[in-house]
Amino acid sequence: MKKGKKYQEAAKLIEKGKLYEAKEALELLEKMPKANFDETVELHVKLGVDSKHAEQQVRGTVVLPNGTGKTLKVLVFAKGDKAKEAEEAGADFVKTSTGFSTGGAKVEDIRLMRETVGPDMGVKASGGVRDFEKAQAMIEAGATRIGTSSAAGIVE
Repeated sequence: MKKGKKYQEAAKLIEKGKLYEAKEALELLEKMPKANFDETVELHVKLGVDSKHAEQQVRGTVVLPNGTGKTLKVLVFAKGDKAKEAEEAGADFVKTSTGFSTGGAKVEDIRLMRETVGPDMGVKASGGVRDFEKAQAMIEAGATRIGTSSAAGIVE
């Protein structure tokens, strides 16, 4: 798959396989080329806990936006009963996938998520939404947001 110029520029800054300290990762992020839309960052944190032990399970804390004046939105990858649990725990959105997997969003998953969480929670369709027809199908199934890198192609 062909990668864009900004992606290629960003890839040159990253040393594959390296575990970055938080400060170094944020500094690296600042050097990345910027896009003309709200960007997200996928973050993996090695906590060194054993989730098989109840006292070591991580329930979740968000500290970064504190004091920035920005509204915090919590998005969870879930469907079915797990989507309902996410809503009850206070998530603002449920989401189909990262958009980087091979499967991507499916209309039937969006419909199930919407039926599960009801009308008050956001549902984001990500991955594989590359044209107007697919975006429209996702919205009709209940998506309130579309995650795509093909926005120009969708609105043309």
